[in-house]
Amino acid sequence: MLVVLVRHGIASPVGVDGARSDAERGLSPEGLEKTREAARGLATLLDAPPTVIASPLRRAQETAVVVAQALHAPPPRTNPALALGGPYEEILADPALAAPKGDVVLVGHQPSLEALASWLLTGEPDVRIEVKKASALAIGYPGVPRRGGGTLCWFLPPRVLRGLES
Repeated sequence: MLVVLVRHGIASPVGVDGARSDAERGLSPEGLEKTREAARGLATLLDAPPTVIASPLRRAQETAVVVAQALHAPPPRTNPALALGGPYEEILADPALAAPKGDVVLVGHQPSLEALASWLLTGEPDVRIEVKKASALAIGYPGVPRRGGGTLCWFLPPRVLRGLES
């Protein structure tokens, strides 16, 4: 199975679109368009519709909806641990990861995704992995995902993902 980490797209600043706080920031028009293009590219890499799980923050939720639509996946679910940067065990306890029936896409934020990727790959959360907005990183597992047990399958910046859709 693959655990695909996706960082949210470009967001509008606080004060735009009614956002009164960082948590309420949504995707900017440019961010929405680039995220749609990247999600269509991501769709070329996955064989079957995955489970999509997102941070509860607005920009991650909006990104997750775009990704789920492009991948013909069910509506995204929410996991608060993706906004908090862990605990990572709480993320892995999600039924889609604890008893996987297919690939899972996790939509979140920096630096949390960087630390999660590091933890899944090495067992430690402190390896620097720059995850750009609307990029995707796939970690493969022969079975149930666990700390330090993953293999990096691919790591694609948004420009490459957008190029895959054409």
